[in-house]
Amino acid sequence: MTNMPSETGGEPTKRAQAEGRFYDRYAEQLSPEQLAPQNVFAPTCLENLYVLEQFGDLQGKRVLDIGCGQGDTSVFFALRGAEVHALDVSEKMVSVTNELARRHGVDGRVHAQACRVEDMKYADDYFDLVFADGVLHHLDMPQAVPSIVRVMKPGGRGVFLEPQKGSIFSEVYRFFATDLRTTDERPLEQRDFDFLAGQFGRLNHREYHLVSLALFTMRFVTLKLSGKAFPYWMDEVRQGKYHPKLLRHLQNLDERIFRHFPSLRKYTWLTVIVTEKPKG
Repeated sequence: MTNMPSETGGEPTKRAQAEGRFYDRYAEQLSPEQLAPQNVFAPTCLENLYVLEQFGDLQGKRVLDIGCGQGDTSVFFALRGAEVHALDVSEKMVSVTNELARRHGVDGRVHAQACRVEDMKYADDYFDLVFADGVLHHLDMPQAVPSIVRVMKPGGRGVFLEPQKGSIFSEVYRFFATDLRTTDERPLEQRDFDFLAGQFGRLNHREYHLVSLALFTMRFVTLKLSGKAFPYWMDEVRQGKYHPKLLRHLQNLDERIFRHFPSLRKYTWLTVIVTEKPKG
């Protein structure tokens, strides 16, 4: 069992409808001209460097961006030469993605639609790369993950950034940020990793942010007290917009700690999951 109950049916479920409404409201506050997709994987953050390494050369690759949100990752892939298919349950987020793609001249390579992962109609073995940032823990994984595996090419790669249970920051944040998250999402735990490994066959994960969580805490508290907190606020830190040098120093300290005390990785906030669909 994973951390969410299974839902079935081709029509949007209550969870999908609630998620769509939540992100529709946020999409109304977004301005595509303020987004910088070329900086979405800023090298000031160690997990971004790791993720970029997993992507490899994107030229001519077919990419599925699940939970594309405001579209900056989708446009990033397209700017690197990929053909991108972007999914989100929020129709208004899909509109933001399309507008952002037009602004950056890659609308011919970004194909966005409002759709649940469970309802994808793509052919089997279709995508070279599947990407999702903070999405798996929102999904009905027993229904959604087999669909993801189905559309990946043999030898294709999946890269997923997810919060994990065990981080004190995550638990405190969830308590104080009920207005910034949907009610059905849950951080991943060990049984979820076991489930994913069973579905994909090949899986590894690397954890980030232990001491460096102090910087995220500082930013969240500042935004919360000023009434300016928003669902994607943590991207400001990860994209180097908030004390980037301090972030790198703290992450380097994290890495030194992990070398000596690897068991502390389970108390970090973020895990990067890399999967590969076996060939043959």
